[in-house]
Amino acid sequence: MTQQITPELRKWIVEQAQAGHSAESVLQSMKDSGWEEEVAIDAMETTLRGHLDEQAVAQGQPPAVPVPEPDVGDSSLYLDAGDRQVAVL
Repeated sequence: MTQQITPELRKWIVEQAQAGHSAESVLQSMKDSGWEEEVAIDAMETTLRGHLDEQAVAQGQPPAVPVPEPDVGDSSLYLDAGDRQVAVL
């Protein structure tokens, strides 16, 4: 059975986020209600990303765009902080 992401579900996800509930607690609530984890995660990600884009446009800001990851391939594992070496995670 395919689970459908409805407008009501999207509204509920936004309401939970606005009320300050953590992503983990919202996901757990969805799973407890019978949602498959992958579908629930996708619903949360797409809903919240879309909501944030709508809010940005409403405030006159451009929507978010993807940016490249920094290239750390040739980077050192430690930085010299003068009196000590600091591990880079």
